[in-house]
Amino acid sequence: MRTLLLLSWLLIPALAAAQAAPEGDETGVQGQWNPPPADRPVWESQATALRFPVTFSHYVMQGVFDFKDEPGSHIVRYESATTRARGDIFIRHQDPPPKGREAVEATIHATLSQAVDDLFGMAEQGRYDDLKDEGPLEGNIELWKQDPLPLMIQKLAATRRGQGERKDEKVPLKLWYGCTVYAGHAILIRHMRPAEEGEKGDNDMKFFVDAILRVLKDPPLRPEMRAAMEAFVREPLTESGQEAAKIVLGYLDNSPMVPVLVPAAPLTIWADEMEKSVPNSGSQLLRAYVISGALAAIDGKDNRSCLTLACQQVVRIYLEIQRLNPAVRHNGLEQLARMVERGEAAAWLEKQISDAAAKEKR
Repeated sequence: MRTLLLLSWLLIPALAAAQAAPEGDETGVQGQWNPPPADRPVWESQATALRFPVTFSHYVMQGVFDFKDEPGSHIVRYESATTRARGDIFIRHQDPPPKGREAVEATIHATLSQAVDDLFGMAEQGRYDDLKDEGPLEGNIELWKQDPLPLMIQKLAATRRGQGERKDEKVPLKLWYGCTVYAGHAILIRHMRPAEEGEKGDNDMKFFVDAILRVLKDPPLRPEMRAAMEAFVREPLTESGQEAAKIVLGYLDNSPMVPVLVPAAPLTIWADEMEKSVPNSGSQLLRAYVISGALAAIDGKDNRSCLTLACQQVVRIYLEIQRLNPAVRHNGLEQLARMVERGEAAAWLEKQISDAAAKEKR
């Protein structure tokens, strides 16, 4: 199971409500920076239904900028301490929304041209040196059972000059811009990274862009994946339930939008112990944990609700295994079952995971 996204609120860094605006290149733009959601795994653009994960791999959302007097227009900002890269997604409402291929392509071209012109304007102001346009590329974003989205790409290189006391500092950068139109909004993706990262930086840029393109691909696919999740939760141990689980796990392995609860000790230990008593039972417990938590996440539930549903489904699987094998009994899962009955399972398991992690560090 991939570990791109950790749903546990113990592991997702949250920004304080009084967070300062993230540093950026936008000047003269009216609006307000807001912190990412502290209790949910994704931030959702209500106008487009696009969902952006608070964290995926080494990228962490720094904030969301709401444009003044432009409902539905935002900037979603990510940064990576590992690769010193920054990614921005500009979501700009178009009035009227472009209709037809020609209008859509004109909007894409105008949006991308404006972004590049802004960069050249900052170069004229002395904020960048050696600005080079490496030329445009065109392509498509394939969607599930819908027409593909046109995509225009622009690659650039520049040297960013420091400001204030760091005015003599110069940092060569590589920049990637991609633009499309989705749900009546121009979507501009920008990724900036130090040029010295070389091939490693190129690969990281491709990883980030691929993740954001999956965000754009997700809404048409989401209803079918949700139905498969429900099918598994409803009949987890049947053949149809297992087939649904395979579909869902394939989706989760390639989707940064639906965070998964990553199984950890002591749950993984309990699963191993159950596997020794009843073959395949441990994997079924972990599968239930992941998929039921994802079902709550895809419905926009908060982190505690996701963990609560996951605990309930794990207990349901355990009790069914026990019904088929009356001699089977596991102390940890028995305790979890009692906590589910009391409505305290999420807080209890959270503490068990925290204690196990602390013990492992000793």
